[in-house]
Amino acid sequence: SPHLTTNANGHAEFTIPLPDSLTTWRLGVMANDRDVAFGSGLKEVVVSRDLLVRPFIPRFLHEGDTAELGAIIVNTSGQNQHVTASIKTDGLRVTEASEKILDLADGAQAKVTWSAQAEGTTSAAVTVGARGDTGYHDALTLTIPVKSFFVPEVVATSGEVKSTSKETIPLPTDVVAGRGDVTMTLSPALGADSISGLPYLFDYPY
Repeated sequence: SPHLTTNANGHAEFTIPLPDSLTTWRLGVMANDRDVAFGSGLKEVVVSRDLLVRPFIPRFLHEGDTAELGAIIVNTSGQNQHVTASIKTDGLRVTEASEKILDLADGAQAKVTWSAQAEGTTSAAVTVGARGDTGYHDALTLTIPVKSFFVPEVVATSGEVKSTSKETIPLPTDVVAGRGDVTMTLSPALGADSISGLPYLFDYPY
C-alpha cells in the first residue's frame, strides 16, 4: 500500500520489488501528522548486479571488417571471483578462443576483448557473458548492422502468356553471390493482380 503509518518512534518500513533493470531509481516520500504538518524526502537507489558485464562493440560494421569486440567485467559480489568470460556471435566469425578466464578481486574490474570478422549478412548478434565460480553471472545480447558496399538493383518485366512463355534474366558480371532473388506472380486476368495494390491505396495519405 502507498499509505503507511509510522510507529511510536516515527519510523516506517516497506519493501519494493525492483524490476530487472540496471538503472537508478528515485524514491519520493511525503508525510503528514495529525497537526497537518508536512514533510517530504527524495532518495536515489542504484540497481546493479554482483557480477556485471558492460560490453563495448562497434555501432556498425562493413562486410569483411575485422573488429575488436569486448566488455568490462565488474565484480561487486563481496568476494573474489574466478570468472569465465565468453562470447557468442551470429553473423560474425570470432577468430580466437570464445572463452577467457579472469581472476577478479572484490571491487575490481577487467577488460576482455575478442577479434571477429564480419561475414556476408545484414546484421549480427553479439552475446557477451560472464560466470563466476560462486554462481554469479550476467550476459547481454546486442545487435549491430553489417553494411554492404553494393547497391541493390531492381528490374521488373510483365507480359501476357497464352500457352507457354520464356523469359531470360541476364545477370550482371559483378553480381554478389547469394544476394539476389526472383519473384514471379501469375494472375488469370489482367486486373486480377491489381487487388494486391488496394491496401496501399487505403493507407495513401494524399
